Amino acid sequence: MTKPLQSCPECGAVLDRPARSSRHHRRLFGLITAAFHNWPENCEFQPESAEHLRAWLLVKAGHRETREIPVTFLEEYPILTPLTRLTIEAVLREAGPFPVINPNASAGTLSITWSKSIAWSELDQRKFSPIAEAVEQTIEQELGVTAEQLLREKAA
Repeated sequence: MTKPLQSCPECGAVLDRPARSSRHHRRLFGLITAAFHNWPENCEFQPESAEHLRAWLLVKAGHRETREIPVTFLEEYPILTPLTRLTIEAVLREAGPFPVINPNASAGTLSITWSKSIAWSELDQRKFSPIAEAVEQTIEQELGVTAEQLLREKAA
């Protein structure tokens, strides 16, 4: 059975997937920007930009991709094999500008983690909401203020 198509409440355009709230989307990005401008200096993670903070928050929220790369070295020299270097370079290209890299020497692996997209074409509102809530909770924990307080301060 085919689901009936919905229309956008703002412009009336017919949508081929469940709608996503532009208000909720703007609120999340406004909150991330406000958090970036109020980020505590004593936090272990220090974002370079609001975009860097967004990527970190999405990883913390569990909206991420991870690749485990076996790390092998040339026996005669303690350098990475050419195949290992190429694999790491390929995964880093896929990861984008803010990968989190964690070596695991005992397992002989390198873990590379990055945030997944929250683009409109990737997530409907049903999938976007829990991610936004997790991001908001992380911001509140790290800054020690509610999201509403932070957004009110930004508006003032």
